[in-house]
This record gives sequence, structure tokens and C-alpha cells, in this order.
Amino acid sequence: MTSATGTSVSGYLLGSANTQYTLDFFFSPVSGPAGQGQTALPSLTVMTDGSGLANFNLSGLSIPNGMVVTATATNVASGDTSEFSAGPPVAIQITGGNPQSVTVNTAVAAMRVNVTDAYGNPTPA
Repeated sequence: MTSATGTSVSGYLLGSANTQYTLDFFFSPVSGPAGQGQTALPSLTVMTDGSGLANFNLSGLSIPNGMVVTATATNVASGDTSEFSAGPPVAIQITGGNPQSVTVNTAVAAMRVNVTDAYGNPTPA
């Protein structure tokens, strides 16, 4: 998903070429225990193009404030269903490296970070 407001969800699916998918959308509280998929929103069926891309826009929704929207994608022909999409990234934590201050155009040592979603789960790299 690329955006979710109180009334719409939009984005794209990248899957197998020329394949029909059912997208199931859900909302859950941003804070509190992990609970993806607590409340179902309407589903949407899309068909990917020759490169496996399908854009979508689902409007006319009622998503309360303080909620995060996640989704699954099910291949209609095979019945295979994806994991829940990641929630929005909300935290970046430095996990390694040394604080550094340098002159412009000077190389610095690498820094490691963890990015987690609204539930504290790691987000895909």
C-alpha cells in the first residue's frame, strides 16, 4: 500500500504476470498488542499485467483514527495467500557504529539500524 486515509486505501501489488488476486484489507489499532487483521474492510479483486503489476484504489471506507491498515493477497487460481503486509515504519534505532562528526566529502564508518513497524516487528529491507 502506498497510502491509507480515513476513507481510502491505494497502492500496487507486484505478483505473477497476468494473474488474478483477491486483496483483503484490515485495520487494527496502531498501539497495543500486535493484532493485524482485527477488523475486516471490503476486499478487492485485481488482475496483474504482463509484468505482474496491478494498481488498486479502494474508496468509500470508514477507517477510524489511530488505526493501521494491512492487507493480504490471495492468488485466485492457486489459493495461495501472502503474509500480512507490514505496518507503517515508525521507529529507527541505531544498533551499531560510532557516533561520528566529519568534514564534508570524508568517508565514515558504516552505521547499523533497525526499522520496525507500528507493532515493533522488523520491516523488510
